Amino acid sequence: MVADLRAYEDVTDIDLLRADDDRALVQFSTTMPLLLLPARDSGVPLEMPFVIQDGSAEWELTAPQDRLSALGEQLDAFDITFTVDYIQQHVTEEPLLTERQRRLLTEAVAAGYYDTPREASLTDLADRLSIAKSTASETLHRAEEKVIKRFVEQLAPSEQSA
Repeated sequence: MVADLRAYEDVTDIDLLRADDDRALVQFSTTMPLLLLPARDSGVPLEMPFVIQDGSAEWELTAPQDRLSALGEQLDAFDITFTVDYIQQHVTEEPLLTERQRRLLTEAVAAGYYDTPREASLTDLADRLSIAKSTASETLHRAEEKVIKRFVEQLAPSEQSA
């Protein structure tokens, strides 16, 4: 395989990184990066490594839908046939708690504020974090509100009305 790749005049350098009976990992340089040009022109970042087997490349991409469409158009323009195995939408969710709320809630659990009997008071928490008791109370209440509402949202409808 390495000898076959070296035979292409567009391949300027090739290194065999690892090989076993039926697979090889190679790194190569080329003056005609056919797969890179459509990715570059569509604005889709090419994630390495990707597998080339039996003349086919397999990519896993992360990109907005419009850029994936542009990549398809670029591949067509270069007369590179392709198939899409699957598309998965991933929406990044905002964190439930602010950093301050998370820190206070974590500290409250560590200090035993939620233990029965309670091991730490609101005053103890405020002192540990060097904040006013009123600030601790308000911040903790807002954090508890978010956590409890999220918990209830995730209950099955039959559990919500019980």
